Amino acid sequence: MTGLNPLNSHFVESIEEYKKLINQKKEMKKTVEKLIDKIEGLKEEGDPINEVINNLYETEIVEKLDINDQIIKKAKDRQLIGNPPGSKDSVTIGDEIIWESILANISDDIVIVTNDKSFLDNMNFLMEEIKDKGFKLLGITPSITKAIDIIGAEPSKNLEELENELQAHTFSIHNKTYLEKVNRCGCFHCLEIFSPDEIFEWIDNEDTALCPYCGIDSVIGESDVLHITEEFLKGMRKRWFSFE
Repeated sequence: MTGLNPLNSHFVESIEEYKKLINQKKEMKKTVEKLIDKIEGLKEEGDPINEVINNLYETEIVEKLDINDQIIKKAKDRQLIGNPPGSKDSVTIGDEIIWESILANISDDIVIVTNDKSFLDNMNFLMEEIKDKGFKLLGITPSITKAIDIIGAEPSKNLEELENELQAHTFSIHNKTYLEKVNRCGCFHCLEIFSPDEIFEWIDNEDTALCPYCGIDSVIGESDVLHITEEFLKGMRKRWFSFE
């Protein structure tokens, strides 16, 4: 330490709180290094979510909708009037463009898959607009497997597993409030299963948990629909960290 004579410096270094501070500094350095490694790994391997979406987008069964000047004009008018979807406070018209594209191209009953609240909270209004086109809006859901179920088909096992893993991954971010309500957690990086009481490090303004065993933000909590088992954690690790 600077600014202290040898005697004072030795005295400070013997204080228990100082020792704890040094240890925390070392642990923080390790955590930062692990975080950098994780980010670099994602850059090399690619974002798993984007990879799934891009693969789906490139299939022949996906119809790409064109956006023209007329659709953009209608989207702007929709925002000015204040009709959903979209936020009145938003300066962009992305939701409005998506909806006007659907209205311009609809040729059958539809199910919308989204977790956007401007769609979910205004389903009745949107249903009426689809009805005016001569079709039905069968539902709005954030779940692909639920959408498949709504149309009377059966989702594949692989799709169910993928959706469970994607949903579980969202629980590893900004999860402090969620983890305070569960009995046990799991880390899909080091595969440890533990009590949330063991968590002692948080990031994102004390809102995202770091695993107490490996220091990675890969902690998810158990729930009625999400059961923390070693097998499930291994599947998560394989998808998000690309190793067995």
